[in-house]
Amino acid sequence: MASSSVGKPIHDIAVIAFYNLTWQKPRFAGKQLDKHKGTLREDLLAGFQEHHVDVMLLSECGVVEEGLGDEFHDLLRQISGPNFSVTCQSHYACIVRTSTIDITKEASLTEALCPLPNHEYRRSQYLQITLKSPMAYKPIEVYNLHSPSSTNRPLKPLIRQQILRWLCVNAAERALVGGDLNTSLFSLESHLGSAWEFYFQPNHKHGDLSCGKGIAAESVPCFIDSTSKDHTMCIVHVTFDKLKPEKGY
Repeated sequence: MASSSVGKPIHDIAVIAFYNLTWQKPRFAGKQLDKHKGTLREDLLAGFQEHHVDVMLLSECGVVEEGLGDEFHDLLRQISGPNFSVTCQSHYACIVRTSTIDITKEASLTEALCPLPNHEYRRSQYLQITLKSPMAYKPIEVYNLHSPSSTNRPLKPLIRQQILRWLCVNAAERALVGGDLNTSLFSLESHLGSAWEFYFQPNHKHGDLSCGKGIAAESVPCFIDSTSKDHTMCIVHVTFDKLKPEKGY
């Protein structure tokens, strides 16, 4: 594992991370189990302690619609500790630092992102968050989205188009999307349009990027990749806007 430690961001910023683990059930069995758990622990703690991650969004945590079960949930709870909330749904997991973040809408799975038959499993994990502060900040929607692309679950151009169209129609005016959309930057720009911005590092691995609209955000360097050799943890600093106080009468 390689990491690049950064200073703690200013108080108006939340640190949001997306990490595609590519973990399947065999990781939770056999002689390598303790090794895999140790590697995951090192990666997540590097995110929390060195990069001050407030919201950690994991994808490809087991089989789509099944996940990795209670044992994986308990492992994430053990790694993150009592100051974090953990929610596992389908092949997603989100870990939220409760001392810095207010969850204004609890994590849930969206409706199917593609209306075509036999693609009902294509869902995103969704939550709405804001900063925990005496000040009032505008919330943002966060989508943890992995688009399976395999022989059994092909991601054809029409399916990809339907997923991106769903985001255009349903994402709120302030939204951040990450995970692994299995979509090129060119396709994202073409289908999402100019309202969206894209956050990634030079020479990023396929899928390791995020996109947002209505927010001020920037990608920061991170080299955490020991858990998944195919992906690197993507970290974004998101600046929250203050709500304007209501005028008194």
